[in-house]
Amino acid sequence: MKKKVLAFGTFDRLHPGHFYFLNEAKKLGDLYVSVSSDESALQRKGKNPIHAMKERIEAIKKLNIEADVLEGDKTLNEWSVLKIVRPDIIALGFDQYGLKTALADIKSKFGFDIQVINKYEE
Repeated sequence: MKKKVLAFGTFDRLHPGHFYFLNEAKKLGDLYVSVSSDESALQRKGKNPIHAMKERIEAIKKLNIEADVLEGDKTLNEWSVLKIVRPDIIALGFDQYGLKTALADIKSKFGFDIQVINKYEE
């Protein structure tokens, strides 16, 4: 059975680095993508995303990467998506330092591994 892989992100203004990140995460197993809610994106980044969450979800779906795309929690570190997906692996971008730290604190509770995806090089 394939492993369940969960990727988190805001995915505002999609670019080739996002596409690369999701494709690399997909290589690890069945991919689930949690798109940050507008509220949590503001909490994490200190600014509102340019595009609303629903628009960002539709943009990811249009990439035609075989993945289940989910709405992220409205509150940081709520982790309801972890309870829903029960991932074996969480794929993180090279620059998701805060998320890596937050997930390290709950890794043993949920039983997932963290895999950092290398930076996209043009």
